[in-house]
Amino acid sequence: PGFEVYEPGAIVIRQGDRSVRAEDATYDATTGEFSISGDVDFRSADVRVRGRDAGYAPASERLRVSDARFELYTVPARGGAGSVAVEGTDVLRLKRVDYTSCAAGKEDWLLRADELTIDRKAGLATARGARLDFQGVPILWSPWLAYPITGQRTTGLLLPDFGTSGQRGFELWTPYYLNLAPNYDATVTPHWMSDRGLQLQGEFRYLAEDHRGELDAEFLPSDKGTGENRAYFSIDHRSRLPGRWQLAVEATDVTDNRYFEDLARGVDQTSQ
Repeated sequence: PGFEVYEPGAIVIRQGDRSVRAEDATYDATTGEFSISGDVDFRSADVRVRGRDAGYAPASERLRVSDARFELYTVPARGGAGSVAVEGTDVLRLKRVDYTSCAAGKEDWLLRADELTIDRKAGLATARGARLDFQGVPILWSPWLAYPITGQRTTGLLLPDFGTSGQRGFELWTPYYLNLAPNYDATVTPHWMSDRGLQLQGEFRYLAEDHRGELDAEFLPSDKGTGENRAYFSIDHRSRLPGRWQLAVEATDVTDNRYFEDLARGVDQTSQ
């Protein structure tokens, strides 16, 4: 009940908008599950999974495919995995997975993970034992990684950045994004410098019907180079006033005259 099996030369199991096509299938009436083998091809409105063999439980709408290739239409994304489990209409669990959202024929960005869970309802993917490759070069390793799979913003760590300079030594930035509300957000970034110490950077953005702006601040306690506390603050604000008037505020303050030369990043800032 709830499914049909037909088609000459192949087995097709249909349940709602979900279908599994294969060369052979065995149905266990005791458990109510199918054992499927031979060019397995699962399709639904949101996902397609192809593999060597599969197990399918119509009652729980759970499918497990081995040696699988998958396509996610709503993300969109594609890749391969040692196994893919499709649970209902919202959750995919993948093991030993290569995952990319690049167009077919391109794999500029590639996520490799021991385990990857994609929850389309929550709009979130969670990877364990993750490695991120760019143009075939590994750039990030993490035992745990979560990222959005939709255009919606979400709170979490952003990609870290690193570099080196004569003024600050080796540098590492680890930004953390805070999705506070639809019309304002913040980013907090610990910035470690081997020759200066640990600096905290912050950015706050806001947007209203007649106002918008951005606040930026930095604080470095006990600079290793000078022994002093050093700080930076700036505001960039715009308001629309009655009578076609506008208000613009641009202000910046630093604790000392060498702040930009010592601590700013980029020629456009160090020359201020």
